[in-house]
Amino acid sequence: MHHYINSLRVLFFIFLLPFSLQAQSDCKVFSVDLQGTYEGECKRGLAHGQGKAVGRHSFEGNWKRGKPHGRGIYTFEEGKFYEGSIKNGVADGQGTLTLPDGTTQAGYWEKGEYLGSFLQPYVFATLPLETNYDLKRTGSDKNQVTFKTTLQGLPISPDNLDLVASSGVPFQFADKFGLENVEFPVTIDCTYKVLQGFNTVDIKFRFTIYQAGEWTMTMRH
Repeated sequence: MHHYINSLRVLFFIFLLPFSLQAQSDCKVFSVDLQGTYEGECKRGLAHGQGKAVGRHSFEGNWKRGKPHGRGIYTFEEGKFYEGSIKNGVADGQGTLTLPDGTTQAGYWEKGEYLGSFLQPYVFATLPLETNYDLKRTGSDKNQVTFKTTLQGLPISPDNLDLVASSGVPFQFADKFGLENVEFPVTIDCTYKVLQGFNTVDIKFRFTIYQAGEWTMTMRH
């Protein structure tokens, strides 16, 4: 009798095995680069939970609704791989990219783009008082920091401008000044004078930008 029960268990397992494999093969992965084979958890026909997909690229880690989402290792066709936080299939959060030669790029990512070694893209050590300022990343094609100053809405060229930075080549025009060919992170000290009413005001501030790209700082007086 015991032998008969064990035989039934074996037959039951063999009977279920094709359905289990079929469930995995029907588990959809949305990324074309990861489509090929998938082994792991499924939910409503989509890769969901822990799993591994191998296509032109591969990903092993956490999935959500057919996309890598959570933490895992994403390996590219050319041999580089990313290990860390992923959202909706792209690097987002803290992680490390390792190139085929062993070079690493560790830090924070947003929508697949590297932000830098720090979570905040920039930090002010000294704030520019007596002015309403706005610092924004305006592009990724250039490594440049541009400053624009206005007085009552009109562009001005500040007096006694002194711009000191850890890298970059200074430039100055009638309505703007700044640094080009910047290597990030960059620390910048800026001082200048501006006439406000009947008084001359000294403006002084210091900040560090960690994320590479094109930055524009507008100072309104």
